[in-house]
Amino acid sequence: MTADDTNSDALNSPVFSSSSRRFPLESRVRVAETGSTNADVLAWASSESPPGSVLVAAHQSAGRGRLDRTWEAKSGDALLVSFLVGGADVHGLLPLALGVAALDVVHTRGASSAGLKWPNDIMVGSQKLAGILVEVAPGETEIAAAAGIGLNLGAAPVGAVALRTLVGIDDDAAIGVDSVLDDLCVSFDKWLDVLLDGAAGRAAFVEAYRDRCVTVGQRVRVDKIDGGSFEGEAVGIDEDGRLLVGSVGGSDGEAIAVQAGDVHHLRPA
Repeated sequence: MTADDTNSDALNSPVFSSSSRRFPLESRVRVAETGSTNADVLAWASSESPPGSVLVAAHQSAGRGRLDRTWEAKSGDALLVSFLVGGADVHGLLPLALGVAALDVVHTRGASSAGLKWPNDIMVGSQKLAGILVEVAPGETEIAAAAGIGLNLGAAPVGAVALRTLVGIDDDAAIGVDSVLDDLCVSFDKWLDVLLDGAAGRAAFVEAYRDRCVTVGQRVRVDKIDGGSFEGEAVGIDEDGRLLVGSVGGSDGEAIAVQAGDVHHLRPA
């Protein structure tokens, strides 16, 4: 597949034209409640469950987000799902791939104002619609990762927004766990295919993420994992999925590549 083929077939074609090859219906496990779908899927990886396994929960009692944050959702109000992804050393880009896949799904439901906040949130303005967490299974000789997402469907915590509220449709058939999950499996499968298609596919994927990322072009503050913070302008995304932050106003100086950290969008001074 050439770069032009990748752009034509994957970036511009309809997203949901078939069932998922990588995440088939028979690979899904449904539970009424669990602590964390990601924790369970990481345990599956340790027990040699096959890549492509999917865990869906109606409720999480200990859902996790990045930087040890919690994720709250009442039973039935959100899509809470984790995918077991294995066999490729692209785990640093998996949060971005799941984000692009999920954003495409919510766009088809009419939420055209939603965008990606680097590295792992789907936002509508300042309100969170979905959060993503990818964790790599420890001690594995072949890389396996749990890629999890919590997507608000029927209700949302304070400061967040739900998809049905956003588009004004209170219809389980159109915006229910099953229909959204079906499309998400196909969309995630598709974007993983793009990402894994050599250098051309990786470049096409990063371009697609960059086009959907509302952080690029924003003035931001980056709180570093090891303490301290700095401000600048988000100027791009590099081939490894890192956020590039330059000086505000475009003054001379090389952009800083941010691998991890907490990024805040700032209002113009």
